[in-house]
Amino acid sequence: MNRPLTVLAIFFSCAALLSTGCGRKQENTTVNIISEKDYAKGLSLVALGELVKKSSDAKTLEEELNKPNSINNLDLNEDDKVDYLKVTEYGKDNVRGLSITDEVAPGETQEIATIEISKSEQKADMAIAGNNTIYRDPGSMHYHSSFGLTDMLILGYLFSPRHTYWASPYGYGAYPRNYQPYGVSPHNSYANRVATYSKDSKFAAAPAPAGRASMSPNAGKTSSTFQRKITEARNSAKAYQSRNAGKKVGTGGFGRKKYSTPSSPSRRSPFRSRGFGRRR
Repeated sequence: MNRPLTVLAIFFSCAALLSTGCGRKQENTTVNIISEKDYAKGLSLVALGELVKKSSDAKTLEEELNKPNSINNLDLNEDDKVDYLKVTEYGKDNVRGLSITDEVAPGETQEIATIEISKSEQKADMAIAGNNTIYRDPGSMHYHSSFGLTDMLILGYLFSPRHTYWASPYGYGAYPRNYQPYGVSPHNSYANRVATYSKDSKFAAAPAPAGRASMSPNAGKTSSTFQRKITEARNSAKAYQSRNAGKKVGTGGFGRKKYSTPSSPSRRSPFRSRGFGRRR
């Protein structure tokens, strides 16, 4: 076969291969949908316990929680701003407690967590409990650790002979003069930021306590706005999963799920399956 005929044969062979692939659809395009957000990733309970240890009093603890780049990255009303967290002190006898709350909307208080410290003559025990609406994994809802009496700066303040406990006077839209709202950090950035708090921490996951020596004044308080957002997200996720029950599922993003679904290819061959040299 002479050279011109050889080149022509190769050309027609390539065209035939391209036209064969034109009718096939690739099925590797992924589509992301928003599922339920993991709010527990907005406030590390271990980091919270470490911050309590280092705080001199309840007021200072509240100030530290609401500084930019602090351990607080919660956004329960989803306005892309970190929520202001309030601290309320309670307790009696040898048990003192701190309730952490979030006024999600005007007049709507959502308790986030409680920290209870019991003191004996030789040591102090700290128990942290996350609200089960936010911290839904039983294995990461309760933490405990024991310390020497000189290991916690806040201990002297909590058990001093006082008649007035700290109860935050602030609320939704009424913040301290020097407070400035700031944006929510991406989860990876937040995780790296709080890693220093948990690196050498002695807090360990613990079972839920059988009973409480003292009751938080904010126990049972929930925000209807926050509850509604959770319900809407769950219903949306269930509806999508019901419609796409046979499709593959993978994880991805901060507190979200990624679902894969087939779609049309974004790039097609310039040749049609019928004829040669005609474009679609």
